[in-house]
Amino acid sequence: MKKYLVMAAVLLSLAITSTAPSADTKIINNPNSLKNSPQWYATPLRKSFKTFIRICSTETPVEKVSLYTDDITKFEASKSFKTKDNLLTMSIKGTVEIGAVKTPYAVPREKKKKDGSYLLYVEAVLYGPDGKVYDIQSTEIKGAGSLKAEGGKVGFSVDIGQGYDFSRGGRVLLVATGESILSDYPMNTCVLLGGKWVSVK
Repeated sequence: MKKYLVMAAVLLSLAITSTAPSADTKIINNPNSLKNSPQWYATPLRKSFKTFIRICSTETPVEKVSLYTDDITKFEASKSFKTKDNLLTMSIKGTVEIGAVKTPYAVPREKKKKDGSYLLYVEAVLYGPDGKVYDIQSTEIKGAGSLKAEGGKVGFSVDIGQGYDFSRGGRVLLVATGESILSDYPMNTCVLLGGKWVSVK
């Protein structure tokens, strides 16, 4: 009898283990992943980046990329052109207002403090009129280390497209990314928060 009880316990344990979602399953089923997200700016990004994508100034596997459940950004940007190393370059400057980070996302608390903060970056992706990516630049926003979960408004600037033929047209996709931000899914701690198109012309 004791032998049968032990076997039953082992089988029950195996059944529970087999039905528990693994980390890989959670990643695949994440509704906010780059693959699954319904956010408008996810569409051009997943078309252009099949294996790796630049977020938070780091090349990251696309399957680990997570987007916030909403676009919580409000960009105000202006562009100008300048010569850099004798090559025409587009300079984009402005501000971005970030909304509050809420569940299922969270900003991890710092030791001996009631709350935490995260670094904010702006990724700039230059698309030509043919839909191809011609340049990618990242900038860390000044003072972003003090950005709390409730958000805030900060300034940024980024130079992009050095040597690109701007007479061809095209547009730049600005994407705000925050790190470290955690979620219920075991994804990368850099999360995409929202974006804005800026026309080259």
